Amino acid sequence: MAGQAQSKIIRPVVSKIQSLPLKHLLALLLGTDLFLILLHILRNLPGIDLIPAIEKPPFSISADLGIGESFQYVKELWIALLLGALVYRYGKKAYLGWSLLFGYLLLDDMLRFHEGFGALGEKYFHMPAALQMFPRLGIGDLFELGSSAIIGSVVLVLLFVFYRRSAPDIRITQNVLFVLFALLIGFGVALDFFDRFFSSRVLSELLKLIEDGGEMLAMSLICWYSFVLFERYSTPEPAPTQTE
Repeated sequence: MAGQAQSKIIRPVVSKIQSLPLKHLLALLLGTDLFLILLHILRNLPGIDLIPAIEKPPFSISADLGIGESFQYVKELWIALLLGALVYRYGKKAYLGWSLLFGYLLLDDMLRFHEGFGALGEKYFHMPAALQMFPRLGIGDLFELGSSAIIGSVVLVLLFVFYRRSAPDIRITQNVLFVLFALLIGFGVALDFFDRFFSSRVLSELLKLIEDGGEMLAMSLICWYSFVLFERYSTPEPAPTQTE
């Protein structure tokens, strides 16, 4: 009975996965993410010093300019280009805001704009006394979050304007992008800020793994969906068959 119940649950899920467009691309993106996450976990396990090469910083998904972060740059670039192509080549202006958003995220991740705002905050301001009870939370973190919130608000206004002017079928695709982007923000911003409140190194490392790993997986889903949208609009609709 239990086996039959599991079969009834698993079969529809497997069927839906098999019916996904560009499912092989999705598998490649997520498979690469999971491989890099596994390497990150292995390098932090005790006794892994038997493999010295894996202890190098590039194998950490949290390391600046590491393999994992560089793969994120590639995905952000692909997303910006694909959605930008929908605007330029196919006249789908609703995706202009999304293309600009991921173009900004790419530049911000590479050039560390938000960290520059954080450095300015640390230089000219002091931490409020009420928040000094959290030793890992600095005034720079608040300025980084604030700068992201301000820029994010501007982009959201732009996205909302295009959303209101979009056709119903375009709105459906944008709803998907909003959900996936909310997932990305949940991992990349919320968890990144949340782990500052914990002094435990083990808990902090666990949250960092969930944050960076979840951000990679969410970005892969957005990248895959951007390819799906480009494939949808770039493929001409079949001509209707004429009946005698």
